[in-house]
Amino acid sequence: MSAPGTEGAAVREPVLGYCYETLDGQRLASYNGDREMYAASTLKLAVLLAAVRRVEVGELRLEDEHPVLAMYASADAEAPDFCFDDDPDELDEGMPAQGEPMTLRQILWRMIAVSSNEATNMAVLIVGYDAIRRALDDAGAVSSRFERLYGDLAGRALGLTISTTSADLVRLMRAVIGGAWSASPELNDLMRSLVRAQEYPVIAEELGGEVSEWGSKSGWITEILHDVAYWVPAGADFADARILAVCTRTLEHGPARDVIHGVTRALRSFDG
Repeated sequence: MSAPGTEGAAVREPVLGYCYETLDGQRLASYNGDREMYAASTLKLAVLLAAVRRVEVGELRLEDEHPVLAMYASADAEAPDFCFDDDPDELDEGMPAQGEPMTLRQILWRMIAVSSNEATNMAVLIVGYDAIRRALDDAGAVSSRFERLYGDLAGRALGLTISTTSADLVRLMRAVIGGAWSASPELNDLMRSLVRAQEYPVIAEELGGEVSEWGSKSGWITEILHDVAYWVPAGADFADARILAVCTRTLEHGPARDVIHGVTRALRSFDG
């Protein structure tokens, strides 16, 4: 899962970055929008985009079944395989047992809605790093890097990372919900439904009943809490949707959540 763990750099100075845009790409506000940070689970959006592209061209099928994995090979060829058994907070209790089948559709749902690192690692291995890099580039998230599996501490020691910026997260969310990523309306609807199924919202906690629709992808580890969300103001058309990404580093999760709520509240007030 995206729960507190040992990933991410031990940098002590508090860092805040945010980016706020309209659905059509108009920049409304930004602060440290291009500041690179460890992405936690937010960059799972890029894996989703890569999967959808491969489904669209017929290289993958949503209903294809894949055996559940419990062990993963490190990017460091000299390191042993790793698993999440030593960190119960990282385990997804909703995953089937090792070797049991899961469809790609089910894997993607657990990756986004419940932020399962186990499902994500399966998705990464199915989709491939090259496809993820192409998805990042095509979405305009050119400052982001997805270079290893979640939980691969040996890979991290080699300098491989999963990093992003708040501006890139806005671009990724726009690709997920904007309807232009795939020629298939069904695949675009699938992506939008997955972020709407988010079970760990942060920004949306501040939206109240003033929106007709929202979706998000959050991510957190020790002293890192990020969220990227879209929403449609109540009574407005989907074309009037707003996208906000807020990234925090070196804050405990309680204060970080307060900061994200405060930024959300202030920017919505500014936006009118």
